[in-house]
Amino acid sequence: AEPPKIIETNGIVPEGCTYTPVSTKEDITSGNTIPSDVEVGDIFTDGEYEYHFSQYFEPLANNWVNMSGYSYGSNPEYAKFGWSCKALRTKTQEKYNAPYSQINGAPITIMSGTYLGCKKLIEAPQIPESVYDIRGIFEYCENLVDASDWVIPNTVELADSAFAYCTNLTKTPVFPDSITQAQGLFENCISLVTLSNPLPQNASDLSNAFAYCRSLIVAPKISNNVQNIQNMFQDCSL
Repeated sequence: AEPPKIIETNGIVPEGCTYTPVSTKEDITSGNTIPSDVEVGDIFTDGEYEYHFSQYFEPLANNWVNMSGYSYGSNPEYAKFGWSCKALRTKTQEKYNAPYSQINGAPITIMSGTYLGCKKLIEAPQIPESVYDIRGIFEYCENLVDASDWVIPNTVELADSAFAYCTNLTKTPVFPDSITQAQGLFENCISLVTLSNPLPQNASDLSNAFAYCRSLIVAPKISNNVQNIQNMFQDCSL
C-alpha cells in the first residue's frame, strides 16, 4: 500500500490543491504556505475530495450527540476536532485515490457519506487509520461488487448504512471489534447471498442490517453484545 498522504502543520499546499481558511475565505493555492493554526470551517480540496475541518463530540453515556459532525451546543469535555471529506465527481468516477490522512497537523476523522451516490464506483478506496465514522460511506454505490479487500481501521466506531443500497455487492470486508453501531449496514443489498466475514462483534445495534436483502440465504451469527435487531432480516427469503 502507498504511504498515507500528509500535510504537516504550516506546510505547503500541494500541486493541484487549494486551502481556504475560514478567517479570510481567500484561496491559498499550490506552492504557498498554509496558516499555522487550523480553524473550524477551514476547507481543503485536492481535486478528488473536499475536506472540512469541524468539531465533533465523543459519546456520552452511549448516546451520540452532534451526529452531523458539526458543532452545536456546548460540552467542551467531549469536544474533539478533525477533518471530514466528501468525494467530488460522484457521477462519473470509477476509482478514487486514498484521501489524505492528515491535513495541517489534524487527522481525517469523519468519512460519513464520503462516496454516497457514486454509482459508477467499482473499487473501495482505503481510508485513514484515524477515521471513526463511516456511516453511509458507500451508500447507493450500485456498481460496487467486491469489498473483501477493503481494510476498516480499528478506530471506526460508527458504521450505520455503510453499504446500504449497494445493490450489486456480493463480497464484504472484515469488521473490526471497535464498531459499536451498524444499523442498516447492508440494507437493500439485494445481490448479497452470504457474508464473506463475520459481523462486528461489539455492535449493539443491528436493526435493519439486512432489510430487503432478498438473495440472502445464510443468516450471519449474532454476538451476545447486540441489543437491537429490530427488522434485521425484514423481507429476506431466509
